[in-house]
Amino acid sequence: MATIDPDSPPKPCECFDMINGTGAGDLVAIMLGRLRLTVEECIAAYTSLPRSAFNTAAPEQATKEIVANQGYDEDALLPNYTSTDCKVFVCTTSKEAGRAVCLTSYRSLGGVPHLFDSTKRWQACRATTTHTIFFDPIAIGLFQGQFVGDAVRANLPVKALWSQAQDFLGDDRLQRNLRCVVSIETGAYAMEPVRDDA
Repeated sequence: MATIDPDSPPKPCECFDMINGTGAGDLVAIMLGRLRLTVEECIAAYTSLPRSAFNTAAPEQATKEIVANQGYDEDALLPNYTSTDCKVFVCTTSKEAGRAVCLTSYRSLGGVPHLFDSTKRWQACRATTTHTIFFDPIAIGLFQGQFVGDAVRANLPVKALWSQAQDFLGDDRLQRNLRCVVSIETGAYAMEPVRDDA
């Protein structure tokens, strides 16, 4: 961000139209896009999380604190009704249906209206980082549907991003206005030398 403006680096939510992630990346997407943190603030908030936030049966308080520590009501909703703001979505899995569901900060063609109208920011954080080995599912929405993390079904978030952007903008408008797509991976590829006998 400092490359764009060294004196006053913009926030990611001021540069990008849409942000998403998967697993812990969903948490980062919410912090950057909905909580409007700078990259430095996001790193500080993420690294200050106790390890227990990801490996105990009670992550709810940790996710509420993330929201509250940034000056928001801990029960603030994920949706944002300002059309000019950065769009954020996170992927989770419906435990009952076994399918991926996107929790969005904007009205989406494939979205579930009662989830859009009722999902809190902390619930979105919790739903996307809820690994079934460690956590119970979280109940969200009018019908209290059960949700668990979707890192397995949505482990390539750029595909979900493209699909959501097409739904939101329409394919023609997306193609005309697309300037860049940034995909940040956490994995490290091992280097393998090319063998002479290959």
